[in-house]
Amino acid sequence: MSRSALLIGQGLAGTILGWELLRRGWQVHLIDHHHQGSSSLVAGGLWNPISFRTHGLTWRATELLEAMENCYPALARELGQAIYHPLPLLRVLSSAEEANRWDERMTDPALRPFLADSAVPPQGIHAPFGVGEVKHAGWVDVPALLTGMRDLWLEAGILAHENFDESALQTGADGVHYRGLRADVAIWCSGWQVAGSRAFSWLPVVPNKGEILTFRTTRFSSESILNFGQFILPLGGGRYRAGATWKLGAADDRPTEQARQYLLGRLQQVMMSEEPEVIGQASGFRPTVPDRRPLLGSHPHQPRWHSFNGFGSRGVMLVPAMAVHYADVLEEKASLHPEVNLERYRTRLDP
Repeated sequence: MSRSALLIGQGLAGTILGWELLRRGWQVHLIDHHHQGSSSLVAGGLWNPISFRTHGLTWRATELLEAMENCYPALARELGQAIYHPLPLLRVLSSAEEANRWDERMTDPALRPFLADSAVPPQGIHAPFGVGEVKHAGWVDVPALLTGMRDLWLEAGILAHENFDESALQTGADGVHYRGLRADVAIWCSGWQVAGSRAFSWLPVVPNKGEILTFRTTRFSSESILNFGQFILPLGGGRYRAGATWKLGAADDRPTEQARQYLLGRLQQVMMSEEPEVIGQASGFRPTVPDRRPLLGSHPHQPRWHSFNGFGSRGVMLVPAMAVHYADVLEEKASLHPEVNLERYRTRLDP
């Protein structure tokens, strides 16, 4: 018997979970209003298995990388587009202390597969303490992925481009009903906007505004991603993307002059050249969670309502593995991992 799901939101989370469920034979319908302030639409799309705060592997890095390899190349083939771009990442080391710590990490057997033996700064980059190279990094063209899947699903009639009206959702013994649609479950994949829903307003999702610049320069050339607290991502043809800023409590999602000047200042510190030519600026809100773990699971009082949210700035790396895991949970093939289970915040709903 076919299972069915109504997904609210077609950002990165909704797109990949919807794709995974469709692959498994589910009937899927998605609702999305294509909000321009979505972090997915302006995302840098970077992935990187190393934490520069601890100089260790990020959470479940090996598992997440494997799931990415099974997901994004398959989506690229389905779309006929180059959306998946593995690239080395160069960390511009900020001090002698960080350089020494990097050298120490290179002797760690767990990190050896992820760190190059040596690296040279690109010409035109100010790196007095050198650079360290991270392997198995890269970027996904998230806007192209979302636009491509949106077009396919609109044509297939399984995506409605509209605002979700929560008051129109009815839940009964036979499933959820929404404007003539019936599904076994409703899954909120709406990112930071889930905090404004009646169903999941109790979850601690905080919108964190990020802004990025696209610029052109001929003063340096790099085929690697650069990280120096911010990032520089090569797009080809002398074009680069730089970001990102972080701001909690921002009033709106419009790009700001303050963020533009901050990023330009940071670029000039590392590029040793005149101010680059800015050709674009974009902003959006990330869904951040206090413990930096996703918020997955069914509503404690309504088991047909589900959350697939809270992926934050590492969404490109987290979502493919979590989509497979949550599809297994929905099909009762696995138990939900405690670290991502929204039950950890149950007291916010039932003090």
